[in-house]
Amino acid sequence: MDKGDERERNGGVSQARQIAGTLQDYLALGYLYLLVLGIASDSLFYGAFGINIIRYSTVLDVLLSPIVHLTSGLVFPLVIIGIPLVGFIQMRIFARKGGGTVIARLGSATLSVTPVRFWLLFSSTVILSAYIGLGLGGGQAVKAALASGDLRMNHHITFQDESVERVHLVGNNSTYAFYVVEGQRVVTVSPIQENIRSIQRIPPES
Repeated sequence: MDKGDERERNGGVSQARQIAGTLQDYLALGYLYLLVLGIASDSLFYGAFGINIIRYSTVLDVLLSPIVHLTSGLVFPLVIIGIPLVGFIQMRIFARKGGGTVIARLGSATLSVTPVRFWLLFSSTVILSAYIGLGLGGGQAVKAALASGDLRMNHHITFQDESVERVHLVGNNSTYAFYVVEGQRVVTVSPIQENIRSIQRIPPES
């Protein structure tokens, strides 16, 4: 193998390592962004009931908060994955047609950015709106239903002393359950390990 081939191979390896390093940086920043949004979303949701969720959360709860939101339903992950994906496809089409810059208008100001940066800005805004909307809107919706007495009881909780309560489960993490007992209008916080034996979902038609 001559020196030219060796330099070309070394250059290819160096470029591959650089790309891998850049991808790892993006993934780390992306997860950190989701982590902050997950904490903010939970804080807004439980803050509607006067609960400081951080006080009731372990480090593991905080680290898993973005994943918990992504697996809590179907609509939420579709929004934060589907809309950026559509935007990415449109960005690729725009770039293939020779679009070098995107002109974004922010009030009276204009901003000229590359298609990739515009997509990143667009996607981060969509994800931010989804997380904040889920926390703020979800908390206020449950609070309004609780105040009006229209909150549907959706779980049975069996305690260690064999007593059973019909409740609306507001949420839970690895350590605590947050729920409203039927007939009450306050959110109760109970430790799971020391107090609760099982939590059973009530079918919607019940």
